[in-house]
Amino acid sequence: MQPQPFLPGFEPPPLPPMNGRAGHGGDPLFFAVQPDSTAAQRLFALAVSLRQDHQLKGAPSPAERLHISLRGLYVPRHRVDAAAKRLIDAARLDMPAIDIALDRAMSFNSGSGDRPLVVTGIGEELLYLQARTDWAMSDVGFANGTIGRAFKPHITLLHDRHAVPETVIEPIAWTIREVVLQHSLWGLGQHRILARWRLRG
Repeated sequence: MQPQPFLPGFEPPPLPPMNGRAGHGGDPLFFAVQPDSTAAQRLFALAVSLRQDHQLKGAPSPAERLHISLRGLYVPRHRVDAAAKRLIDAARLDMPAIDIALDRAMSFNSGSGDRPLVVTGIGEELLYLQARTDWAMSDVGFANGTIGRAFKPHITLLHDRHAVPETVIEPIAWTIREVVLQHSLWGLGQHRILARWRLRG
C-alpha cells in the first residue's frame, strides 16, 4: 500500500461511519487473525463434512480466506488507503503470541435468512487482542459504525439458508502469531492484506 502523504492543515476530513452493509457505500476494512496452514486445511475439511452431513448448498470458503475478524468498518473504496494509514499509525499490537482452540460448530442467525456456519470457542487472550483493535479504531475517530460490535471469536465456513445446531467438534488449535489489516473488495472476490503485525514469541 502506498498511501498519499498529507500536508499539515490539509488532512482529509474524518471518514463518516458506515453503518450499512458491504456494497452499500463501502468495502470492509478490518483487523483479522488467520489460522496456520494445517488448521486452515482442517477447517476446510470440516466445512465439507458438515455441508454433506446437513445437506447444505453453500460453498465452503477457500482455506486461504479463513480468518477471525477482530474489528472493522465499511469505507468507500477510494478512501480505503487513507483510512488504513490512520489505523496502521494508531494500532498498538505489541503482544505475545496467542494459543487458540475452536471446539464448536453452529449456525449464527444473521436475521436475513443467510445463516453463517461457523466454528467458535472461548479465548480470553483473543478478547484482549480484539480490545486493542477497538482502541486503535477509537483513537482515529472510528468508534461508531464499526463491524462486529458484540465480539464472539469465530471463523465462517460457509453460508446457507439452513441452520446447523451447536455441535461439539474435535478442537482445531493453532498459535496466533500475526494480526493483519485486510481490505475486501466487495463484489470482486478480491482481498488485500494492507499491513501485518507480528506477535511476540
